[in-house]
Amino acid sequence: SAESPCAHGRRAKIPPSGNSLIESIESIVNYNFEASTLFESSLSGEVQILNSINLENGGIKVYEQNESLINDVYLNSLAVGETDNIVDNAATILNVASQCPIAGGPAVYRARALYFLIDPEMEYNDEVTCLQAGYLYKIAKSINGKSKLYPNPATHDITVVYNISKKSTLKIIDGIGKTIKDFELDPFEINFNFNIESIANGLYSYQIVDIDKKLIDTGQFVISK
Repeated sequence: SAESPCAHGRRAKIPPSGNSLIESIESIVNYNFEASTLFESSLSGEVQILNSINLENGGIKVYEQNESLINDVYLNSLAVGETDNIVDNAATILNVASQCPIAGGPAVYRARALYFLIDPEMEYNDEVTCLQAGYLYKIAKSINGKSKLYPNPATHDITVVYNISKKSTLKIIDGIGKTIKDFELDPFEINFNFNIESIANGLYSYQIVDIDKKLIDTGQFVISK
């Protein structure tokens, strides 16, 4: 049968003129799906390689430095009921809070929580910051805009930033609709961090459900360790 050139150097087969229109459409759909899967797999592989290189080039050291800095500020401020030390260390806190979370680690989100006490209006553009550092970073989309999940894809830890008025539950749901993890969310907090070491790679969704079983928000994210 006749063939036509297409992306990736492959050639798509053109169905014989006697085939039905439905068969032709199915052939095109199947080919496009295969091409899309190949592209996504290639992109994922490149991102994983890039992340590995960045971690080897001092990523672990940055993690440790940030943990030490932010823990020290916390232990000398909120942990002892003092807030003056937070203002005194504003520059240090902001430096960590402004980093790409993939490179800077979970301490980045704790720094943001501390800096919130100084400037509640401060915003962080992680997609741009991480891209400049050589990381592909996306925010999980939510349906109601009442939550955000970082990072996406996730490799070590995940942080959910939320806005709720009553006690709620964060549910982590796998590809077949099974809830594999659930966590209690405090309405007096603004974020929650959890480790993903025990969760396999794949596509997941999350739901925030309040104490009255009302769905507050939901979104999707990818784990790629």
